[in-house]
Amino acid sequence: MNAATESNFWAPRTQILLSLHEIFFSLNIATALAYGAALFIARNTGVEFPDKDYEYYYFCGVVRLSDLLRVSAFNSVSTSVVGRTESILWSPGIIVLAFLITVVSIAAVIYLFLKIAGSRSRIPFWSMAGTTALFAAPICCLIVWQMTSNLESQYSTVRAPFGPHVLIEVLAGELVVFFALFARKRPIPSSWSGVLLFVHSAFWSVVLFPNFVFYIGMSQLRSVLHFIVWVIPSVGAASLLYVWPGSEIALPKSSRPGALAMMLALLGATALVAIWMPVYREPPLQVVGDQAALLELSRGPCYGPCPVYTVKIKGDGHVEFEGQKNVKVKGKQTGQITQAQFAEIVRILQRIRFWSLEDRAFRWCFDTPAVAISVKLNGKEKRVSSDAACIPKAGLQADFVQASDEIESVVGTDRWIKCDSHYCR
Repeated sequence: MNAATESNFWAPRTQILLSLHEIFFSLNIATALAYGAALFIARNTGVEFPDKDYEYYYFCGVVRLSDLLRVSAFNSVSTSVVGRTESILWSPGIIVLAFLITVVSIAAVIYLFLKIAGSRSRIPFWSMAGTTALFAAPICCLIVWQMTSNLESQYSTVRAPFGPHVLIEVLAGELVVFFALFARKRPIPSSWSGVLLFVHSAFWSVVLFPNFVFYIGMSQLRSVLHFIVWVIPSVGAASLLYVWPGSEIALPKSSRPGALAMMLALLGATALVAIWMPVYREPPLQVVGDQAALLELSRGPCYGPCPVYTVKIKGDGHVEFEGQKNVKVKGKQTGQITQAQFAEIVRILQRIRFWSLEDRAFRWCFDTPAVAISVKLNGKEKRVSSDAACIPKAGLQADFVQASDEIESVVGTDRWIKCDSHYCR
């Protein structure tokens, strides 16, 4: 098919072509943004002790989606379990599904934006969309690699397949070639455009293929998803402009966004809010001065001399300690705290937003001790469990572990726990 025939073939189908182009472009940009966020999370949480708990917020979304689909964790973790076989509690399928829903939802919002912008003029979009589709994900990749370059010196499970400087040189070379060809007065033959597009996609498919947190343990499905969520949208958006009809097709008159685009954008925005928007459930609590209020703090075993015990604190200040292993005093002991001290414990819980914590999204390790806090206060009851050692340096999980130490300091549990020797049998 020569250029004239090809142009005549596509001319009456321009609206369909442009709609496909907008869809592919929206998916491409959404994938690039989600890819960059996922790479940033994976790079920061791939080290032994992350600085922040970015992973927590991602898995909060996974937990919400799992609850909506009524899918339970396949490996529950408690303070009494040592030698955990898997730190990720949720099915890899749900983890990947959360990522895909996010991509599609963002794409739906972008698609509506394109329709609104296109109601005035589609010429700027038509001229820039193919270029953006080619380089959006690689640029996001390089930005994240640069932002997290300090992590290369640490133990990390997510490393660049090539040095970042190599990737920058490759991207710069591609941009020079692209703009040199774009500046030509004569259009590039479709065969040459196809070859260049294939080389570009093949190279960056290797680069954009690290072991992300949402791809864990799914090597075959990872390949398929990688092809679907990045290769198809980027190649589709670019090829529709550079390979098939070229830029000689007359653009249709602008039109307002239809009801379908608005409905898809609304569904996408609703899905993003439902999965990712933080939810704070922190009701105002009044200290109850009787036994109706109860706080229970327990610490579990590890592969080593970790103390194992439980502390119960009642609203009237009565404290009951039960030592089980590696503590100074085994068995039950009792004590007393004041109403002011109990109120201080309640303030500690409110400060860390205890009632909003999602312990199913916490980070866990293989053989480390665990801590749990269970609270029954003003008719409300909640339990939160966490690894006590293998945690991020800062964030909600670190705040929870620190709060548990502060509560024990208020109660004064050291008198029953601390041993004179290296450890207690």
